[in-house]
Amino acid sequence: MPVLLSRYTAEYPASPLELKLRNPKGLSSGDVQQLAQQLTETATASAQLEQVCVFDLVGVCQVRMQHCTQQLLPA
Repeated sequence: MPVLLSRYTAEYPASPLELKLRNPKGLSSGDVQQLAQQLTETATASAQLEQVCVFDLVGVCQVRMQHCTQQLLPA
């Protein structure tokens, strides 16, 4: 199961979280790349507004994982 690691600085939420995906087993390299891009964009947009983003990041992960799961299910 993929794990999302985050690190924040003293400037958070005005500076974006540092994000890293660990153990992305079961995800294609394209899915990992898309998820990482979506997470980075969400964290950056939230930092520009100086808003806490952890719940938004969880939402991005849930949507991406649902999408990946649906691709694996038989039609």
